[in-house]
Amino acid sequence: MAARKLEIFYRYLTLRTNGWSERQLMLMLAFVVGLIVGIATLIFEGLLHGIKYGLTSWFAVDSYSLFYLIYPVIGIILATLFVRYVVRDKINEGVTRVLYAISRNRSRLKAHNCYSSMIASATTIGFGGSVGPEAPIVMTGSAIGSNMGQFLCG
Repeated sequence: MAARKLEIFYRYLTLRTNGWSERQLMLMLAFVVGLIVGIATLIFEGLLHGIKYGLTSWFAVDSYSLFYLIYPVIGIILATLFVRYVVRDKINEGVTRVLYAISRNRSRLKAHNCYSSMIASATTIGFGGSVGPEAPIVMTGSAIGSNMGQFLCG
């Protein structure tokens, strides 16, 4: 059923963009990808702050607490379990994975990279792990662009 809807959507796009120049098509696709990545970034930030708020809202943040030692370990364990048992694939983060896909894999990233790096990183960062939010956004944006290109160009 979903494949049929995608086929109908693809045919609709093909008919609507039939008279467009290559430049117009690329600008429209860049706009759509940027919009989707912006929404994904908002979701990632909301997830990140929601986890952090849920863990720290019930005790005084400016005081010493044993939870600040325990939370990062729990976050790393949860992220590892998510990657191992839900994704079941390596999710190397950051620019190096994107550059590798560009140079060796014809710019193709797997579809799970659209969400898996966001969830694993939000869990790790939200629980106090020492990673930054930039790499998952780079990976997510690249995966969304790659998968949209794979869908439209085959």
